Amino acid sequence: MTQANQFNYIAPTTSAKVSPPLDTRMYDTLVVSADNLSGGETINILTVVGTTNIQVLKLDGTAATLTATTLGLILKGGTQFVFDKSATAVACGLYVDPTLK
Repeated sequence: MTQANQFNYIAPTTSAKVSPPLDTRMYDTLVVSADNLSGGETINILTVVGTTNIQVLKLDGTAATLTATTLGLILKGGTQFVFDKSATAVACGLYVDPTLK
């Protein structure tokens, strides 16, 4: 496995934004992280099933969501992820640190 360079997948903005699907078939794992989330601001992590985006769940059954207290999560590659960012008080971006297979 080789660590690839971090890339910005959602440019910092205060607007709500839904990303295009991120194809992670070439990644073993990826860390997704956000900056400048506060209060109830979130970035929901979804996966593409057919033509529908569904919420990704962590192993404990809770939603995989970035928040002010959870600014990063490790995801297993091999699927397509969509990131649904709420409006934020301060410009907030989403960053991906992949590990290549």
